[in-house]
Amino acid sequence: MAKQRRARENAEGKLALRYRGEAGYKMNMTDILAAIGLVELERYDADTLVKRKQICDQYSNALATKPWAILPVQNTFEAESSYHLYALRIKGIDEVKRDRIMQKIFRSGCFCKCAFHSGTNDVLLQRDGLQDQ
Repeated sequence: MAKQRRARENAEGKLALRYRGEAGYKMNMTDILAAIGLVELERYDADTLVKRKQICDQYSNALATKPWAILPVQNTFEAESSYHLYALRIKGIDEVKRDRIMQKIFRSGCFCKCAFHSGTNDVLLQRDGLQDQ
């Protein structure tokens, strides 16, 4: 607990910088991130995961009726997603159309990025029977 308090105080600028030479107060960024991570883990299941799932469910509900949308699988019998991203795939588009869609999404205030190159998308679409081989 004392180490977490020192990490918090160091982050707030209350402790000497690491080159000042005070014993026990050298904090690397990884120490600070670990302290934050421990606090975040305490609330992960009851708070963070619940909120992430709600956001993913909103996306899925909004896109469920769109014939062009290939929704991500968030749960199986073996595992549940951490819902840290929403991997939407779109049927029958090329890179130009994809980029236009991403620009429109970005302009609406939602961050998005292309996680797979088009060659990878072709393999996935072929696997799912959505594109001829």
